[in-house]
Amino acid sequence: MSVDRASYERLLQYKIPEVEHTLSKRDTMLYALGVGLGGDPVDERQLRFVYEKDLLALPSMAVVLAAPHAWIRKSGTGFASKSVHGEQTLAIHKPLPIEGELVGGYRTSPAWSTKAPTKAC
Repeated sequence: MSVDRASYERLLQYKIPEVEHTLSKRDTMLYALGVGLGGDPVDERQLRFVYEKDLLALPSMAVVLAAPHAWIRKSGTGFASKSVHGEQTLAIHKPLPIEGELVGGYRTSPAWSTKAPTKAC
């Protein structure tokens, strides 16, 4: 499947809209339960993420909060059926809140072709 350079450039220039998200304590606990914490009801290390008392947010929850779902399809560049989510980075500067109003900001970076792994598309 070939990719034309103009579409690739439009993809890199596409401004992914910011996403606002209201996070609740319930969301924080459901996320932790969803990734498997809380299976041992007496493990205090797990209870910190699934029980209201002294609740903490699991750091990996940041990758799904305020996420711009289906942004690549909305970009109109034709890449929705030609792409695979290959990598994502997350920098954690301080503990996540357990509730509050959040705004997510995202950007694209150069992609690599599976047909020519040493060259950008």
